[in-house]
Parts: sequence; structure tokens; C-alpha cells
Amino acid sequence: MFVFTDGTALTYTSRCAIIDSILNSNPLGELTIYVPEPVINPYVTVIYININF
Repeated sequence: MFVFTDGTALTYTSRCAIIDSILNSNPLGELTIYVPEPVINPYVTVIYININF
């Protein structure tokens, strides 16, 4: 993941329940994206997430 305007890399973490990751080939989980303060636009900040299945 990165910022479109300047290419700054965004760090992220993901997690799901252990039992879901073992028993489910497509488990539900959480995605947390850390956005640095300097790249946040005061009017609108857009985050585009492309999820490939």
C-alpha cells in the first residue's frame, strides 16, 4: 500500500481468529492501516483497497 500523490509506503497489520484461519480458507478479519499525519488531507483522505480473491 502506498500514497498515490508521493509514493509514501503505508504500513498495515491484519489479523483474524486462529480457529478461522485454520478451518476457513477465506476467513473474516481486520485490516488496520497506519496513515502518517503529513499525508492526511484536511478536506478528504481517500484510501483505496484492492482485495484479490
